[in-house]
Amino acid sequence: MADDGSNDAQHGRRAFLDLAITGTAGAVGVAALYPAVRFVEPVSEGAATSKAVGKVNDFEPGSAKSLLLGDIPVLIVRLKDNSFKAYVATCPHLGCVVHYEADDDAILCACHRGRFAVEGHNVSGPPVRPLDALRVDTTSDGTVIVSKVS
Repeated sequence: MADDGSNDAQHGRRAFLDLAITGTAGAVGVAALYPAVRFVEPVSEGAATSKAVGKVNDFEPGSAKSLLLGDIPVLIVRLKDNSFKAYVATCPHLGCVVHYEADDDAILCACHRGRFAVEGHNVSGPPVRPLDALRVDTTSDGTVIVSKVS
C-alpha cells in the first residue's frame, strides 16, 4: 500500500481538533469556576471608615463629587444652601452607581431611571428605599470629611 501522506494529514487534523476541544473545555471550566470562587472568597470590607475629600471651597454650591471610601463608591453633594450630603453611591434597587444631576438638583440611577431627592429619599422609579446616608463633617480649617455612619 502506497503512503500518499493522507494518514499524516488525518493525524494532524485530529491533533488540532483534540487541542481545540481541550482548550474550549478548559476555558468553559474556568468560566464556570470563577463565580464560585468569587462567592466563597471573603468580601473586602475596605479599611477606610472616613476620608478627607477636599476643602469646602473645592465644592461649588449645587455640585457633587464621586469618590471611593475604602471600596465603597460615594457621592458627596454640596447643596445650594452650602450644606453637604453624602451617600453610598449604589442604587438600592440593583446596585448601579448613581450620579448627581445639577440641572434637576436630583440624584439619578441611569440603569432603571431611579430618581432620588438630594436629601436621599427615593422620588420615582423602582428603588423602594432611600440611599444609604454617610456622615459629613467640616473641620475648623475647612476640610470636608466623609464617614460611615455607625
